[in-house]
Parts: sequence; structure tokens; C-alpha cells
Amino acid sequence: MLLPAMIVAVAVIASAAWIATSLAEEEGIADLRVVARNRLDLYRNNLVNALDRHKDLALALVRNREVNVLLNDSGNDMRAEEVSRQFRSLVNATGVLAIFLINRQARVISSSNFKDVDSFVGQILDFRKYYKDAIKTGVGRLFAIGTQNGIAGYYIAYSTDERNGVVVIKVGVNELEEAWRHAPERVMVTDRSGIVFLTNFDSWRYKSLTRLDGATVVRVNAELQYNRRKIEPLPLRSVGDDVFAMNDRRFLMETAQLPDSDWTLRVLTATESIRYRTNNAALLAGTGTSLALGVAFFLMQRRRALRDHIALQERTKEDLERQVRARTAELVEASKLAALGQMAAGIVHEINQPVSAIRLYTHSSDVLLSRGVISSVRENLQAITALTGRLASITSQLKGFARKSSTEELVSVDLVAALESAWSLVTMTRSHEVVSIARNFPGDPVRVVAQDQRLQQVLVNLFTNAMDAMKNSPCRVIDLTLGQTGEAVSLAVHDSGHGLAEADMAKIFEPFHTTKPEGEGLGLGLSIAYTIIQDFGGTITAANHPAGGTVFTLTLKKA
Repeated sequence: MLLPAMIVAVAVIASAAWIATSLAEEEGIADLRVVARNRLDLYRNNLVNALDRHKDLALALVRNREVNVLLNDSGNDMRAEEVSRQFRSLVNATGVLAIFLINRQARVISSSNFKDVDSFVGQILDFRKYYKDAIKTGVGRLFAIGTQNGIAGYYIAYSTDERNGVVVIKVGVNELEEAWRHAPERVMVTDRSGIVFLTNFDSWRYKSLTRLDGATVVRVNAELQYNRRKIEPLPLRSVGDDVFAMNDRRFLMETAQLPDSDWTLRVLTATESIRYRTNNAALLAGTGTSLALGVAFFLMQRRRALRDHIALQERTKEDLERQVRARTAELVEASKLAALGQMAAGIVHEINQPVSAIRLYTHSSDVLLSRGVISSVRENLQAITALTGRLASITSQLKGFARKSSTEELVSVDLVAALESAWSLVTMTRSHEVVSIARNFPGDPVRVVAQDQRLQQVLVNLFTNAMDAMKNSPCRVIDLTLGQTGEAVSLAVHDSGHGLAEADMAKIFEPFHTTKPEGEGLGLGLSIAYTIIQDFGGTITAANHPAGGTVFTLTLKKA
């Protein structure tokens, strides 16, 4: 009688441990997926910003007068050398690997490395996909290994309006991969054939996710994208929903398609961290079941003591799960904060590109002015204006991430004047949108303790968000109300949109939380505004207005 009972007890204990392990693993994968997706968004934004920051320079070059004159007179060696020297100056200023010009016959007629042994001048590049795409559609992009010097890079190609030539900028990727190298995840970017060409794990580079078929091998070799390297498959196999095994390790893979390309970003997070949770779950389940069975079989008379013991175990399990959830939340927040540092570094690098384009437009305008081509000079000035606007946008974002100002820097600021300045800036940049504004202001100036520029940054953000919230509203009105009570001044910004959901309202000031469609915002504006107002010693709150729409209320110290 005892042996069958023991067999049943062992079977029940083993089943409980297996079920607990499965549930803990499922929950662990779900929590790990949240962290992995946040990290994936970080890597995606970092990669897109790094690859697109030279786009304006390429667009400026295809519109450059000297470049277009050379394309119509490609046999002029002196003109070609002068353009090559300009390209070399831009390479030195921007840090790109190379800039070169290809004519309609696919021959390189000018290049920044025209004096080097491995100069591109004279090469015929009709086999390069970026050249064929640029001639056909106006834009071409490709990651490839250079056929002359064997240096890998990202090629950005833009054709002229007449499609009689293509300007190509080759961007290095070593800094990007180096920034990823110390990340806990394994990161890789694959092309349309599934070939890994960017990664923080060197042995994965120029490997494929699956074995390539014959037609793909022929095409890749014909385009010389990887200089006829032999592409071997990675020993990666699927073992579950987005879970892959390699050698003795398992990874959770999250993927994202990069815009305007056939590239896929993949982030692989090791699942070893889940083992602690599953082991504890199995131990708790096995121990609890053993104790329960033991007490049930041998200590029936002590049922009250058994219930107390089980209750204690349940509390212990809840404490453990609460600690695990808290740790998971910390990991999510840590991944969000890591984005702030990477974005700040990316912004500093991006400033070089508009400055280089402005220098090029200025030089071109000087030549055009001497020749009396006023209309072209005007176009260049308009382009410079747009670029300086972009610089202002970049620097204003960088201010938001700066360290807190000291209290000595706070001064008396006219809140009404700041509101008018911020509204003028918003209407200037979004003049095509019809929005009314209602001002409920006292007759006298209202002065608060703040900093003028940072206060305007908060107001611009609130106005912009209000306009975005009213895109689909038939009546588009922003109602501004100023009030004073004792030593405080309050400002209410009320839009006529559709309001916010309760779930969004609870997280509205958290970094990276946004209600806008994907790609239209990073969710940092209100978080920065919240920090700025706190620096001023004030508060900012959000609520849905009873009459409809959302109202943001600022409370500041009266000066």
C-alpha cells in the first residue's frame, strides 16, 4: 500500500514541478520580450539616424552647379579635378569614407580619393545596385565591400534631376558596430538574402541565416556586394516562438524592418536569465507539493498547521514574483535611459551635416552672385534657411537632455510675452494648418520665475501636441487661460481634440510613451517639459476636459 502511494506522490510532485516550470518559462519569455522590444526600438532609431544623417549632403551635391556642369562636360580634366578637391574637403569635414560622381555611362569622373593609389576615377560601376537604382528611381542605397580597397561601407546614391549622373557618398560603419560591441544583446542587420553584414559579433559577419540557393549566390557574386566571399549559414535553429538555439545557448529574437530598404534588424537576447525563475518555480512547486502530500498522508490531524504552512509558502512565492516584476521594470527603465545617451551622441554628430551643406550652398551662391544668377542664389538662400531651421531643432532637442540648471540661473520672465513668442514660432513652422487661439489673459504683464528659452520650449511642445491632437477635429481651437492665486501663477492649455485614453493619461509624462502613430514621435517632448517645469520649481498636470479635449495645466512661482 505504501509503494503505490509513494509512486503516486512522486508522479504528482514531478507533474507540479513541470507545470510550474512551463508557466514560469512562459511568463519569463513574455517579460524578456518587453525588454527586448524596447532595446530593438533603441537600436532601430540609432541605426536609422546614423545612416540617414548624410542624406542632406548628398541632395545638396546633386543640385550643385559645378557638379552638373561637369556632368555635361565630363572630358574636362581640370574641372573634374576641382570637383574632386571639393569632394575631398567635404570628406575631411564630415568624416565619411568617400564621395564620388558617376556619369550616365556608369564611369566615375570625379572622386575624393583622386590622388590615392586606389582612386575610383575611371572605374565602370554599372554592376553596382545603388547606381542602377539611382538612375532608375532617383535614389539608391547599398551596403557593400569596396572593390578597390576592400573597405566595407554604406553607399547613399542620388541622381540629378536629368538622370545624367549620380552622386555617391560612402559612409563607414565601424563606429556603429563599435557602439554595439559592449551591448548585452547580439545585434545583426541582414539584407534581402538573409546575409548578415552588420553585427556586434564578429564571427557572424558575412554569414547567412539559411543556406543560400544557387540563383542567390550567382546574383550576389555578380553584383560584387561582398567581393565574392563564400557565405556560410549560421548554425541557428528555431526551437519555439521567436526562440532560437545556437550551440548550447538559446536566444529570443525580435526583428524590425528598416524604412525605405530591404534590410531587417534583429536583436537576440540570451534566455539564461529565465533559468533562475524556472528553477525557483520548480523548487517551490516541488517543495510545496511534497509538503502538502506528506502532511495529507501522514499528518491529517494537523490540517490547521498545514494550512498555515501553505499560506506562508504562498506569501513567499508572491514576494519572489513581486521582486522579479520589480527587477523587470528596472530593466525596462534602464533600456529607456540608455537611449538618452545614444540620442545625445547622435545629435552631436548630425550637426556636422547641415553645417557642411550650408558651406556648400554659400560657396555656390558666391559664384552665382558674381555671375548675376539671382534666382539660383535665392533658391540657395531658401535651402540655407531650411538647414538652419534643422540646426535649431537639433540644438533645442539637445537642450532638453542637458543637466539641470542651477537656481541662480532662474530669472523673472514675462509669461504673456513667452506665450506670444512660442505661438509665433509654431504658426511660422506650421502656417498651412488653420488653428484658432483664444486668450484669457489679465491686462497687466504676468511675470514668473523661469528661464525664457526653456519656458518657450515647453510652450512650443504643448502647442504642437495640441495641434496634433486636433488634426481630425472639425473645430480646431486652443484655449489659453492665465490665473493668479497667492504666490503662484497657473496656465491652462486646452485643445478641442478628442482627449486621451485613461491608459495614456497615466503614462503621459513618461519617457518614450507616445500616442502618435509609429515614426511620428519618440515620446520625449512631454517628459522633457515635465523636467524643465520641475527645474523651475513648478508643476505640470494633464486631464481630459469635461467639454472635450485635453487640458495641460502649468503652475509656476510668481516673480
